[in-house]
Amino acid sequence: RAALRERVEAGRDDPRCVLLDDAGLCRVYEARPTICRSHGLPVRVDGARDVCPLNFAGDGPGLDEVAEDCVLDLEHVDSVVGLVDRLAGGDPLARVDLFDGVAAVLAELDPGPIGEESG
Repeated sequence: RAALRERVEAGRDDPRCVLLDDAGLCRVYEARPTICRSHGLPVRVDGARDVCPLNFAGDGPGLDEVAEDCVLDLEHVDSVVGLVDRLAGGDPLARVDLFDGVAAVLAELDPGPIGEESG
């Protein structure tokens, strides 16, 4: 707790998450959650771009100048998170194979073998 308290106090001058260690690794989770990884990136919400204004302050490029493929579409992220939750059967600690999961979803959409064109 003392180390975290120290980090919080030091964090007033450091914009990084107070839960990251000096190497940039999360102190709470073995793998940083998606929301943490995406924080600060330009995102698309309901078709509009948004971003933390602190990331686009100064003389750098503006949000409108960021290439489309560099904007994180939150609808796509939500779809993947929903798929993972569905594959995990509601178990928040379950590990799932995304390749098998995507194959299962594709099979539901088109019951033919993957790679075979539907007609």
